[in-house]
Amino acid sequence: MILNYLCSALSKNKDILSNIINKRGFMMKKLLTICVITTILAACSMPNGRSKPQEGNMQIEEALKACQQAMTSNSTREDFDACMLKKGFERPANKNQPKAN
Repeated sequence: MILNYLCSALSKNKDILSNIINKRGFMMKKLLTICVITTILAACSMPNGRSKPQEGNMQIEEALKACQQAMTSNSTREDFDACMLKKGFERPANKNQPKAN
């Protein structure tokens, strides 16, 4: 008796269930399409290869390399900072670290 009732209810609601499944499938296809388009746009907006460094960055890089090569095993951070200062670059003050008197 219960089985007959379930079968009759299922047959009546078959169209409703298939309609819900079709709508869900349509929404999933729509969501997938949006995701694919977004991924393509993100990939196309990325620059090809590495961009060229700016002129200011090249000067800093050259100064860093020169000072690193000038350092010995006994050199300290103060020696490195002094070398960079001679080349025209000063280390920015650390806001969290108190200044030494």
